[in-house]
Amino acid sequence: MVTNTLDSHQIVKLLDRLFNETAASQPALEAIAQSDASRLLTSRTGYREFYGLMRDIPLPVSRETGHLLYMLTRSRTEL
Repeated sequence: MVTNTLDSHQIVKLLDRLFNETAASQPALEAIAQSDASRLLTSRTGYREFYGLMRDIPLPVSRETGHLLYMLTRSRTEL
């Protein structure tokens, strides 16, 4: 029995794939974090470069946080 769409087989399979892709992207995220991220973020124009570097890197949340965000979104859309 599916209690919400997060429990459906298709969504569970998709979320597993996305979590695996995110884990694979961690080295790229760490490389950017070790670069001059603070310099880029505090510069008047550097933030654009920083966000350009981050554009294709997923910013993961835990499964628990994802579930909370899902519940909050659903509760808001059901009003």
